[in-house]
Amino acid sequence: RRAPRASAASRQSRQCCVNFLAADQTEVSNGFASLAEDKFAGIDWHKTKNGSPRIEGTVGWVDCTVQDVYEAGDHYLVIGKVEDLGQGDATQPLLFHQGRYRTAD
Repeated sequence: RRAPRASAASRQSRQCCVNFLAADQTEVSNGFASLAEDKFAGIDWHKTKNGSPRIEGTVGWVDCTVQDVYEAGDHYLVIGKVEDLGQGDATQPLLFHQGRYRTAD
């Protein structure tokens, strides 16, 4: 299943921010995986220097200028030039492996 709205927004703005979710952010992840029209509803975030959404409470983030976008099966692979990055307040990342959420513990 492709995410045409997200990839179209990245291609149009030429900016994106990769947010590394924390272990307690499963609902945020589920919201982005849903068919909801507004993926950011109810999520605390602010704009990066490039104007991309940076989610609060994450482990970290990487703000990029989109260099290219490739179709990769039923997904898109976005190649970005790193413009800025940072570490969030959370210490435990959210992982998704073999069909379920996990932590690094």
